[in-house]
Amino acid sequence: MVMFGEALAEPAWQHAQQAARRADVVLVVGTSGLVYPAATIPELATDAGARLVEVGPERAFEGLWLSGQAGVVLPELTARVVALNP
Repeated sequence: MVMFGEALAEPAWQHAQQAARRADVVLVVGTSGLVYPAATIPELATDAGARLVEVGPERAFEGLWLSGQAGVVLPELTARVVALNP
């Protein structure tokens, strides 16, 4: 999680970039997409071929958008994913 005005530790930032480039799916939750450099993570992932799933009241990125509050959407999403792999 990155808050407005918060600096990123370099090792953590490098790890996040590497993970984004290796991901098959990236889940983006409750962001405006305006906090940089963290806002570049979804683009890094999709440029490398990952699918993006965004959860939030407003769309910030291209990809699958699940509109709603994270506290409502995430439990339902989790239940559906778990049901796929009982």
